[in-house]
Amino acid sequence: MTMTDTTTADTNAEILRRFGPNPNKIDDLPEYQEFYDDWVEACTSILRTESDWCDYGYTYAWVDTVPDWVSLTDWEEPYFDGFDNPDEPGGRYLELELVGGGNVCVSQVFEKSPSWSDKATVCRQLRLQVQARMDCGTWSFSSGDVELSQGLRSSYLQASAIVFHGRVPQSVVDRVAETFRLVSHRLDNFRALLNKRIPHVDNFLPAAGSEEAKRLGRLRNHLLDIEWMDDINHVSA
Repeated sequence: MTMTDTTTADTNAEILRRFGPNPNKIDDLPEYQEFYDDWVEACTSILRTESDWCDYGYTYAWVDTVPDWVSLTDWEEPYFDGFDNPDEPGGRYLELELVGGGNVCVSQVFEKSPSWSDKATVCRQLRLQVQARMDCGTWSFSSGDVELSQGLRSSYLQASAIVFHGRVPQSVVDRVAETFRLVSHRLDNFRALLNKRIPHVDNFLPAAGSEEAKRLGRLRNHLLDIEWMDDINHVSA
């Protein structure tokens, strides 16, 4: 066995350990060979990207634990039905409650869509800011410190990760990734975790004090696994 064969065997073993068996079976359907290869390519890309991040001294956590055709962080329709892009180019600022205490601020910049698209605008830039409550106080990270990265170099499949540019507590990175994982493509979860103090989110939220607001408050508590509290963000049931 050559060194290349050994490296390939080691990579395949690590892919199986990390991501499980390839979901695209080709024994009976040779025409699925392309999809089979895409999975291997995507998993290999993730492993290589992780190695680069470690060399750079980054701290990371994957939102998508396995590659898929659509990332959990893809908030475009039709995957995230009901969360529309704005009709005009410009910016949108959202704030989500962070698992474990704090918040994740998501800044989006929208540009006019190309002529072939059926959408008025497309998101061309997404930046994150994080404030995480810790036992020792609140840690703040600017958009230059943290990013939402696709993590795959060349693949039809997708996988997104939260990447901090430096050594930070892994628990903080995991909490940010878990927050995005909770939102996923579920509009109710998004509405429950959305901070209503931020302007321009009224169309995503029910009227304060309504039964729907109370339902979302209960869902928020379930998602964050905290005791019910009356605060300025949510209405008590």
